[in-house]
Amino acid sequence: MGTILIGLLAACARTTRIDFADRGLFVSPPESELATVLNGPWAFYPDRWIDPEVPSESPPPGFLNVPTAWNGFPISTTDSNAAMSGHGYGSYRLRIRLPADANSKQWYGLKVGYVGSAYRLYANGHFIGAVGEIATEAAAEVPLYRSRVYRLRAVDGEVDLVAHVSNFHHSSGGIRRPIVFGDYESVETQKDISLVWDAFLFGSILLMGLYHLGLFLNRHRDLASLYFALFCLLIVVRVLTTGEYLLALIFPNVDYYTHIRLEYLSFVIPIPLLSFFLSETFSHKWKHPINLAFLVYGVGAGLPVLLGSPTFFTGLLPYIQSGIYAIIIYFSVLLIIAIIQHRTGAIPAAIGGVILAVASINDILYASNKLNTGYYAPFGLFLFMFAQSYLLARIFTGAFKAINRLTDKLTHTNQAYSRFVPVEFLEHLNKRDITDIQLGDQVLKEMSVMFSDIHAFTTLSEQMSPAENFQFLNSYLSRMTPIVRKNHGFIDKYIGDAIMGLFPRCPDDALHGAIEMQEEIRRYNHYRMDHQSDPIRVGIGIHMGPLMLGTIGSSDRLESTVISDAVNLAARIERLTRTYGASILISEDVRDHLREKDRYRMRFIDRVRVIGKSNVVQVYEVFEGISEVMIDLREATRLEFEQGVRFFFESDFENALKCMENVLRENPGDDTARLYYRRCRVLNREMDPH
Repeated sequence: MGTILIGLLAACARTTRIDFADRGLFVSPPESELATVLNGPWAFYPDRWIDPEVPSESPPPGFLNVPTAWNGFPISTTDSNAAMSGHGYGSYRLRIRLPADANSKQWYGLKVGYVGSAYRLYANGHFIGAVGEIATEAAAEVPLYRSRVYRLRAVDGEVDLVAHVSNFHHSSGGIRRPIVFGDYESVETQKDISLVWDAFLFGSILLMGLYHLGLFLNRHRDLASLYFALFCLLIVVRVLTTGEYLLALIFPNVDYYTHIRLEYLSFVIPIPLLSFFLSETFSHKWKHPINLAFLVYGVGAGLPVLLGSPTFFTGLLPYIQSGIYAIIIYFSVLLIIAIIQHRTGAIPAAIGGVILAVASINDILYASNKLNTGYYAPFGLFLFMFAQSYLLARIFTGAFKAINRLTDKLTHTNQAYSRFVPVEFLEHLNKRDITDIQLGDQVLKEMSVMFSDIHAFTTLSEQMSPAENFQFLNSYLSRMTPIVRKNHGFIDKYIGDAIMGLFPRCPDDALHGAIEMQEEIRRYNHYRMDHQSDPIRVGIGIHMGPLMLGTIGSSDRLESTVISDAVNLAARIERLTRTYGASILISEDVRDHLREKDRYRMRFIDRVRVIGKSNVVQVYEVFEGISEVMIDLREATRLEFEQGVRFFFESDFENALKCMENVLRENPGDDTARLYYRRCRVLNREMDPH
């Protein structure tokens, strides 16, 4: 981008120079390859069209500097108060004397910008072009905005230029833009460079605007990006309506009234938008009244442009320009404060503001013929907007980094909370994260419930210090928890050494998880014995049924919980493992809903009544999870054992006793059969006291 800018500016410097006419005569410099700006006093004839074919012999009524408005030009030699207003018509004349060695057949070019509000142009008495239609009254005039290059030849080493100009549609009349003369190719090149420059500004600023508009659409709270985007888009309109008038190239039929209204609106409306942008970027306590003042200015200056005639609102230019002075003062104060406070991007913004201010001052001095430089306000405006774009990018990057930090912190917080509230619990409540949880959130689900507990943990705990207790529990739980997750379950809660796990898919997951847990316990016991610690026994109970998952507590203290008879029954089944010395017990409902029932070996062991209800649930011992030797012995005595249990629940204690004797004869280590044997003996004795 820098290369493009430098190239364009250098090209302008090579193809344009500034010289001055002297009382209607311009002597062309010998460097004929350079285009020359025809600044200086031209002969001026107010209120008449002079004949371009008749050479000027008598002195003209006066001389008028070009470029400047004819407002105030005296129209009477006797009345000193008689002067032209903005409205009127007149003729300009300038003789251009070429170098003696100039080629008589050479083509010259004349570049004419805006002339208010219409003109006809002659060279050496011949008509060479016009913009609009000149007239001596407003009704007949057709005003128009155009920038043109005309081709002409010299006669006898001179060019006699005559311009008929009329203005009834602007507060200021006359030739108010520089006219460039020189070798035709040089003039065309100068115009082409100006067009490329305008197109470059148009595209660059448009992209800035669309980019920041996109930022706002993706982050609606970023009002600074919105204001800056709208500011850029309006400056794009100003680029189209000034300079080489790209608007007329894009829309050849655009009329004068639309053109001039767009030009002035694109000058007025950006001022309050810039105020809004600055207030959002460098927030302060006075921003609302200041923004309101600039908004009032924008409405007050914009309505006449929309509703009034061009003659009226162009006459308000001093009032409109006051907004520029005000915004410069406001911007300067904000930047000084921002720099003192070390605000992000204050220095780049200040650099852009200084460049724009210097460029604007240069243009003012150049327009008043006090500097021989050129118009650099568009370039200054571009750099200013580029600096503001950089400022917004810095702010947005800082905000993005802050959001990333907060996101990471929130992620870590959610991960920390997920250790207390399972992610799966949130998913079943249809919540994305912990922050969405509300008191009373609940859902009804069919699940399998697993309870596991260490037998005789109290005795084991009394042999350890508090630190050893926690070390043991964490070591044990860290082995059990991954197994639950591996089998598509999740931990609802830890109750001391007990684990309550939920399995949403199917009871097979819960049972397979329980078997793997018992296998891990055997490995863990080998580890404990290798480190001179006693082995442990763990009982696991599984039941299934409808569960209510939800949150309870108060607004400032929530806890997840599961409410169901299935939970209570699973806990009771787990407690039966102590009674019978079993490793895994499951309910009849779990057994009946197993997808691969034949995969597991089990036996009927007991019946449990649900508290508060009349139905009875059968309980089965699952053999998997214990040693293969014990499984073979229990499988060999399974039918005899189950027959004995049925006799027991039929109160046929004598036959039940015989069945249990047969089981113990073959498998003396069957603690469950031994328990039933003792029960049968006691109950049989009570029924037959003799």
